[in-house]
Amino acid sequence: MKRGISTFLAVLFCATILALYFVVNYYFVDKSNPTKSKDASISEIGPIIIPHFDAFKDKRREFLSNLSSEYKSEKIVLFSVNHFSVGTADLLVTDRKWDYKDLEIKIDDENVAKVASLDFVAKEENPFIFEHGIKNVLGDLAQYFPDAQITPIIVRDDIAEEDLEEIFDQVYSAVGDSMSVFSIDFSHYCPSSMAQIHDAYSISALRNLDKSASYKAETDSPQLMNMAVRWAQKTDKKHFNLFYNSNSGEIADNTEMETTSVVLGYYSNGSQQKDKTSTAIFAGDVMLDRLVYHAYRNRKLEEVFSKIGNRFFSGANLSMVNLEGPISKTQIDDNIAANNLVFNFPMQTPLALSYLNINAVSLANNHTNNAGHAGFENTVDVLNKAQISSIGSYDNRKDSISRVFDGPTPIALIATHELIGPSEIEEVIEEHSLQGRFVIVFPHWGSEYSKKHVAAQEEAARKWQKAGANLVIGSHPHVVEDFEIIDGTPVVYSLGNFVFDQNFSRETNEGLIVGAVISENNIKLSFFPVKISGQTPELMCGQRRAEILEGLLENVASTQKVNDDTIIINRN
Repeated sequence: MKRGISTFLAVLFCATILALYFVVNYYFVDKSNPTKSKDASISEIGPIIIPHFDAFKDKRREFLSNLSSEYKSEKIVLFSVNHFSVGTADLLVTDRKWDYKDLEIKIDDENVAKVASLDFVAKEENPFIFEHGIKNVLGDLAQYFPDAQITPIIVRDDIAEEDLEEIFDQVYSAVGDSMSVFSIDFSHYCPSSMAQIHDAYSISALRNLDKSASYKAETDSPQLMNMAVRWAQKTDKKHFNLFYNSNSGEIADNTEMETTSVVLGYYSNGSQQKDKTSTAIFAGDVMLDRLVYHAYRNRKLEEVFSKIGNRFFSGANLSMVNLEGPISKTQIDDNIAANNLVFNFPMQTPLALSYLNINAVSLANNHTNNAGHAGFENTVDVLNKAQISSIGSYDNRKDSISRVFDGPTPIALIATHELIGPSEIEEVIEEHSLQGRFVIVFPHWGSEYSKKHVAAQEEAARKWQKAGANLVIGSHPHVVEDFEIIDGTPVVYSLGNFVFDQNFSRETNEGLIVGAVISENNIKLSFFPVKISGQTPELMCGQRRAEILEGLLENVASTQKVNDDTIIINRN
């Protein structure tokens, strides 16, 4: 009997201890990040990314306040882009004394001296006086980390990716014992929905610790993005904790205004995420002969894209247009006749496309053989030399009909010239789909100047959807056509013109840019109407923009609409 009571008491005691353990663990231990603990040291945190854009200073301060309650550091190195490209070296450092009213800015003289001793660094004061990437952040760091000594460094924005490894290694050797803070603003000068596409790419690069993708991201400093990822890898801090992401247009509830976006986050201990997000941006027909060439023959050809700028198509895995003609080896004739239907584009075409950050073009159309087969081959060659992929051909040859673009979710792009007859690409679609790729079909099809698709287009789209196509985006009609979703596959029947000289109607001077964020569960599409003025494309605003978007998305369910220019579709 006594033995039974003793056994019962022992079991009861163990059960009580176990219950107390679970109660304490459940109610009193912070499980939001299992690697964090109160007053954790610098060894527990990797690089921190914050904005210098003061429209989000309250979020920046909230973020730093949260971090300072968890992490302590006696040393901070603060990196910013050199916004004004001033100074005598790639990197600049300073020991200047800063006046922040009641705040004491403690400069780390020892680390400043270490950094200044590097061959590619100069110690200068004047470039820091107006450098808002440092000024806007320095006071907040001093407020929330009052015991820390700070080393301010600014980095030029023209340092090539291949030069960053050596620069980073030497900087890290000098100040790797410090908490690293990277002052970075993200997407610039684009509408809110495009900023979100850019940021999806950037955040994916950060989560995946992808140095190359981080350098290509749409930010004010590819160099700092790359260095932040390198710092995370060097310190074995593989988990990116996203605190906040937004842009000024989203805050203002304005989808037309130019924006600046921000990402706030930090690396810590923990497993690396596998972010499967890829992005793509498409524009319509590009024709650089006739009146377009005439208008820019004595100027840099890339100026044709000056109203779009070189940031809109950046920060994407795939940025593509339909190139409606061959590229010449020699100077082309200045022939502005409207009945000139044999196109030949100037030698500067690859430079203009590279300025726009285009990395792919479709050659599957009825004009790429206007200079014969030799002209087509030259076009492919000069595009390859400019690192621009060409997909498709005027005769649908099998060896060029598809290309795969690497990314977290690989994209298979199939370009087909449907005007010469049905291409029967279903097997190609099925093959890519079975490989787990996101399949996009880019057909040259339909009837010129028709605002609504014809039956043959829908019939082809339905066949491709059944074969496994995830997205269909068309060209050729030279006007924007309608949009529909076929069993979960979005079909943009025609993007219309992007650069053309068809000035005889309003509709031929209009087009669409379509951006896509591709994830495992859904695809988010954003539509950006453009207008052509003086042979130059620009984003559309106001009433006409609203009319185009309303007509385009009128049959989309309200549950799929994010705002007036963006929808989300679940992937089958």
